[in-house]
Amino acid sequence: MDLPFIANPHGADTVPDLRKEIAQLKNNIIELEKCIFTIQQNCTHVFVEAEGYRKCTKCCKVEVCYY
Repeated sequence: MDLPFIANPHGADTVPDLRKEIAQLKNNIIELEKCIFTIQQNCTHVFVEAEGYRKCTKCCKVEVCYY
């Protein structure tokens, strides 16, 4: 017995609908993380160094440097 939500801003009417939307969003996150990984792998990095780490100014990849 799925009861509708009142004033739901996402347009989903039931708990199963919301769970389905959550699953889709998780898949979107995975795809976006793959895109970030690919961009960072193919970047010609320009690092700015700070104490303990360095960050690429082009792709935002962070490398932690513990010595």
